[in-house]
Amino acid sequence: MDHCRLCEGSHAPGNHNSRRHAAAVGRRRPEMVPSADHGRFLRLFYVVIEGYRELRLKDEAIDALLGANNYEARLRRFRNAVFHYQEDPFDKRLIEFLDAEDSEHWGKALYEAFEKFFEKVLPIRQIVERLRSPEADKA
Repeated sequence: MDHCRLCEGSHAPGNHNSRRHAAAVGRRRPEMVPSADHGRFLRLFYVVIEGYRELRLKDEAIDALLGANNYEARLRRFRNAVFHYQEDPFDKRLIEFLDAEDSEHWGKALYEAFEKFFEKVLPIRQIVERLRSPEADKA
């Protein structure tokens, strides 16, 4: 038996797929249970990672974060557990990413790294300025 950071109880390692565990998490550690918006953000954020990988883009900060502590694989499994049918609604993959130490900090750091990367490689500011210009209203 191991101590679980999420439900603050003891159970076999990885045995997060029980109604008792899910209820305990919500009761004892509400900050660890993502809101619907946060959970949706995490699942959709993985799409950005997939695009980055598929396009074979390179950025030192992003690449370092994607290689850290198996977070990317855990986030992929989290996304898959929701977007693909699961017989067990308390699939352990839903908890695996959230339970990983510092996963919330990793996600924030990766988001910020992507933001800097896109601002550097895409003409985002120019596009926004062009859309806000009086000439854009005439088009």
